[in-house]
Amino acid sequence: MKKLTIIFGVVSLLLGAASIARAAEEKSDWSVVGSVALSSEYNFRGLTLSARQPALQHSVTASHKSGGYFGYWASNVNGQKRSSTKTQQQALEIDLYAGLYYEVNENFYVDLLGLFYTYNFIGATSNDANELNANSVSGNLNYQEYFVTLGFLGGKLKLIGAYSPEFFGFGALGESSYLQVAYDGQVADNFKIRASVGSTNISNKIYKNISSLIDYKLAFVANWNDGADEAEFAFIGVDKNAKDFYLNDFGYERSFYEDRLQFTLKKGF
Repeated sequence: MKKLTIIFGVVSLLLGAASIARAAEEKSDWSVVGSVALSSEYNFRGLTLSARQPALQHSVTASHKSGGYFGYWASNVNGQKRSSTKTQQQALEIDLYAGLYYEVNENFYVDLLGLFYTYNFIGATSNDANELNANSVSGNLNYQEYFVTLGFLGGKLKLIGAYSPEFFGFGALGESSYLQVAYDGQVADNFKIRASVGSTNISNKIYKNISSLIDYKLAFVANWNDGADEAEFAFIGVDKNAKDFYLNDFGYERSFYEDRLQFTLKKGF
């Protein structure tokens, strides 16, 4: 309960700051948007990062008329149980990002983004921290990823490529790349469909039985308030190769990667 109180307090402060920023934007070349979401769990590329528990998420992005932008995204995280431990570490993930958006025409755009993932563990013992950080080059799970997005059909269809020097912060696994094809389009008034297929590829230095890890998502979305608010019902999963990797090589429980249904309510501002 204390952890949730802290998270809600942080979100309240951030919402207040965002409101002040939006009031000031009317006199500048900047605009500020944000959101607060409550989800049945935190999903990342087909994997649960909240141990199948609810996640409270928040974001704020400031954009300049030139196309430059920066912001943050935050969520509570529950560390996954391994066969070697019975502990689950609670964390607050805060992702910082900056990018440049360029619209070639109404049907095509290019988006360049740099993203830094940070994880702040709550109540973890020294042994817990040592286990989590044992294979990390930087001594923690924080890591960076760089994205290039090509948007087609007015942004409905996206081709996304990403590169990270260390997979999930575990430098011992080597570099990773991610390629995703995603569709996000309105199909009727107040209703849209989202679908994506992605592939994570690891240049690993330890495990020899791994190739690409496939994730997929199909979502039905009801939206209102000009699309700022929405309710999403999604089916999410990963392929057998990914399941075998996370079970046999990482020792994670099946709940980490099992196919699942996810429900999310989001309020934009």
